[in-house]
Amino acid sequence: MKKRMSVLISVLFVFTALLSACGGGNASGGDNGKKVINVALWDENVRDTLDKSIKIFNEKHPNVQVKVTYTPWADYWTKLKTSLAGNSGPDVYWMNGPNFHSYASSGLIKDLSPLIEQSGLDTSVYTEALVDMYTYQGKLHGLPYFQDSVGLFYNKELFDKAGLPYPDDTWTWETVEENAAKLTDKTNGIYGYITPIDSQIGYYNYIAQAGGFVISDDKKTSGFDTPEALSAFKWQQSLIEKGYSPNAQQQLETKSRQLFGSGKAAMFPGISVNSPELHKLLGDKLGVAVLPAGKEKASIVHGLSWAINGKTKVEQ
Repeated sequence: MKKRMSVLISVLFVFTALLSACGGGNASGGDNGKKVINVALWDENVRDTLDKSIKIFNEKHPNVQVKVTYTPWADYWTKLKTSLAGNSGPDVYWMNGPNFHSYASSGLIKDLSPLIEQSGLDTSVYTEALVDMYTYQGKLHGLPYFQDSVGLFYNKELFDKAGLPYPDDTWTWETVEENAAKLTDKTNGIYGYITPIDSQIGYYNYIAQAGGFVISDDKKTSGFDTPEALSAFKWQQSLIEKGYSPNAQQQLETKSRQLFGSGKAAMFPGISVNSPELHKLLGDKLGVAVLPAGKEKASIVHGLSWAINGKTKVEQ
């Protein structure tokens, strides 16, 4: 319940803060001369939640029209950066971790700390890692919207057929490899495990589990050439070479979660947002456990945030 409330709070806060920052807003152009807040994001799966949030917002601000544009991921960042650079971008938009510092350092995102202080918003309802992620020069610039966590999805039916126990929190890389060998059925094209050729659900986690880092805390040093990172990549490579996991070309041709969802793999590290899609494909066959440990237990945490355009026209 607390997490659902934090999602609602995020939406209402950025819309209300945008208006309060400019004394109620001066932009117009909406239906019946209403003030307009333009919002940009990429995932229509949140349409229902966002629509409900806007409805609640409009109960207190009936003179404001919120216009939402959904742009597919493949085009979102190009369109966003081009529009912001041309001073015609959205007033509020979705931001992610990999792009945050570039946008914040370019002045494209508003510092939210004065508005947070003014409103008394309790940011402790958000995961500390996400607050840190969207903090620039000691100031919060993005308000967390939801959190992605990574877990080990598995196909119960394939485990049952092989007579193997389901994964649990005692599993390690060695346990994965041992069970992947038993679950791999080359005759029927079934893999024991998918080691994703991907950052968020793949090697970022393995590097952390090996005791390494992707980028240093000061954001100046890459950890990709450290012994720990190399050991993580070698482990991934070994699973592919042994035939326990589809290779990079196969994953390029068919998305890894589609391979898993079609019953062609017994285990797959995926993000929480994949859960509805995978459950739709596998139903009660779907299980999920924590990620197995390498040298240590670790899992990448990511989440989106709402950002306010640093040059929003609502303030002009």
